[in-house]
Amino acid sequence: MRFLDFRDQLRRQLGFIERACKSYDAGFVDEGVRIASVLRVIFHHTPKSTSLLKHLGVSPNVLTTVRPVPSGVIFFDSIGQIAVGPAGAVIRPKLGNGSYKGFLPYVEWWRQLIYVRSDLKITRRDIILAAANKDGGAHVDRTLTPEYEELRDGVWTLEGGTLRETRVEDYQFVFLRQAGYEVLNSPDILALAR
Repeated sequence: MRFLDFRDQLRRQLGFIERACKSYDAGFVDEGVRIASVLRVIFHHTPKSTSLLKHLGVSPNVLTTVRPVPSGVIFFDSIGQIAVGPAGAVIRPKLGNGSYKGFLPYVEWWRQLIYVRSDLKITRRDIILAAANKDGGAHVDRTLTPEYEELRDGVWTLEGGTLRETRVEDYQFVFLRQAGYEVLNSPDILALAR
């Protein structure tokens, strides 16, 4: 019996993320679902599903471009950046252009709060698993999670101290592309794949 080489598998998965990110950047934003599926393989660990990092027996730090959420906030979004042009406002991933960069143990990165609107709190894990398990990554479901629908159907912005709903089509893909950037720019993960 031949056993899988988990480092080879990690290299392979990172290649999938890299290619999906390039496709996203070329205009195929629904590649966010493919990014989510690969991130699920690397990070999601349950009693019934072993993550690739668990197979490797490691706990790497992962780049985060999301500031810690201050307590008591009613709105927080640290993933996208707004670009205003002739066609209006567009929200896109900030990639490396944000003002915050830090590193978290992968379990904390996976569960980090990335979006807050009133009582709705969304983690990276919430968005990644919904995309992978319900929106066509590995499975299609009739219903989506409230967290995923929040980002898919409308995004709230803060304008002059007032929350306003701004329609941004498929904003969940911005979050997924940013997560792909973070993983591909995490020295601990890249070192594991060497």
